[in-house]
Amino acid sequence: MGNNLMQTDLSVWGMYQHADIVVKCVMIGLILASVVTWAIFFSKSVEFFTQKRRLKREQLQLADARSLEQASDIAAGFSAKSLSAQLINEAQNELELSQGSEDNEGIKERTGFRLERRVAAVGRYMGRGNGYLATIGAISPFVGLFGTVWAL
Repeated sequence: MGNNLMQTDLSVWGMYQHADIVVKCVMIGLILASVVTWAIFFSKSVEFFTQKRRLKREQLQLADARSLEQASDIAAGFSAKSLSAQLINEAQNELELSQGSEDNEGIKERTGFRLERRVAAVGRYMGRGNGYLATIGAISPFVGLFGTVWAL
């Protein structure tokens, strides 16, 4: 009897081969969830690194601008996805829409509101995929526990 215990394959592949169909499905599901999680992690890391580097470069270029027109001229050379260019365009659009207004405080408030909305929209865009991470992180321990209990 002791000889049979020594011949049991305790590798991951060996355990998979000897598992029930339910446990195999759980293992495959957890592996797929892991792949999705790592894919989102790496894509977000690249996206954040790229955006951070772009913003620093644009900030250095915009540091010498003394007016909105100068900033707009500088931002014309930025890429279409540039947050800096989007913010400058929002400010310029609000200034054009408020051309006849003499209420400078109102213009400042509306411009600030538009800029806040644009930053919030970019934040929501960059946060896409977080729901998958939250769902996988919340459910995976219970799925793994279910597979363990089922196997026993």
